[in-house]
Amino acid sequence: MLEKLDTIPWNELQHAYGSAADIPDNIRDLMSSDKEIRKKALSTLYSNIFHQGTRYNATPYAIPFLFELIANENTEDRHKLIYYVIHLGLGYEYSYLLEGINPSQINAELKDAHENMSEEEIQNNEDYGYSYLALLDCYNFVEDRIPILQKIIENTPKNDNHKDRKLINAAIYALSWFAEKGQESIELIKNQIPVLKHETDIANCILAIGLLSKNTKPKVDISFLEYYLDSQSLLLQTSAAISLITSPLTNQILEILIQAITSDEELKKISEIPFNEGNINGYASEILSNYTQTKKEEQKTLIALSQTIGKMNTYQAIGTTSSILTILNKNRTIPIKDTHINDLKENEIIALKAIANSKGWGVGDMIFTNFSSLMRQAGLPDSKQKLLDYLGGNDDLR
Repeated sequence: MLEKLDTIPWNELQHAYGSAADIPDNIRDLMSSDKEIRKKALSTLYSNIFHQGTRYNATPYAIPFLFELIANENTEDRHKLIYYVIHLGLGYEYSYLLEGINPSQINAELKDAHENMSEEEIQNNEDYGYSYLALLDCYNFVEDRIPILQKIIENTPKNDNHKDRKLINAAIYALSWFAEKGQESIELIKNQIPVLKHETDIANCILAIGLLSKNTKPKVDISFLEYYLDSQSLLLQTSAAISLITSPLTNQILEILIQAITSDEELKKISEIPFNEGNINGYASEILSNYTQTKKEEQKTLIALSQTIGKMNTYQAIGTTSSILTILNKNRTIPIKDTHINDLKENEIIALKAIANSKGWGVGDMIFTNFSSLMRQAGLPDSKQKLLDYLGGNDDLR
């Protein structure tokens, strides 16, 4: 294993800190029997060839060797390596959560970005080890190795073993982003459902099928998921509703997602489900806010989001706030940032008050800058007190 690792001219490649000559040792350390060495190696790889989401010309060269480790049953923490190669292939995949990834589109966009650069821009990027062609290689190198993950799903025992479950869930999650092999992946995932023993594992399959189906060509019939819309489990109902959502909305899917948003059932953090980091409540909020069309749907969703944001912690509140702002800015002749306080409707004021009184602003004296930035981008007051003052009638405090 890793026999060809030293054949790569790593010292001629770059990562965030310069020469990539240290990458072979980082990758070999992932095979260590010492848990702390493995942990440090993966942390180092996250910081050098995936530095804050940036990928470099060394990044694609690491991918085949990481898959060698993933394919080997004796490798520890294989599920962690699967999540890592997803990041290497896609960047931060969460930005694609609503509609998945269109393979031809992502390839075309990266090629166009490269072709539209001047020679000076290309050289400047290369000086820092960055190129759009490297990003294209990252995507394609992971996509080419999807059969390895399919084989893992087929061959790993379906039981109560936590290690096996984590591995299968990670592999299924990975498949959901690569639609080139969507037909066979959907069939494979579908066939796992009857033998899975845990509700969260089934929900993970349902969400993967739904996301993968959005970009699989020719289209795959996933109507078999409708069975779960009538489940006694809100988690399975919600997962099916997210996967089957269409525009216009059906009333059943609308009602299920509203229930998911407002329910006291714990859907905000399900660690076994990787989609949206296990925040299924937030996933339901985001997808519903983007799919509402009629005023009735928007109002119903806005009320639900306004009710639930008060139950959110600081991190969760930013997603719900984003969903509220999506609806507030829908179908407006004048954007909300340009709307006078006196021209806001009652349900819009209620929603903004809910945001003002949420925990999204931070904890104690610590300000959550991402939340303030989100409000500022929406053209709204970027502090709790300013927003409360604005809602009190002072329109100059934006």
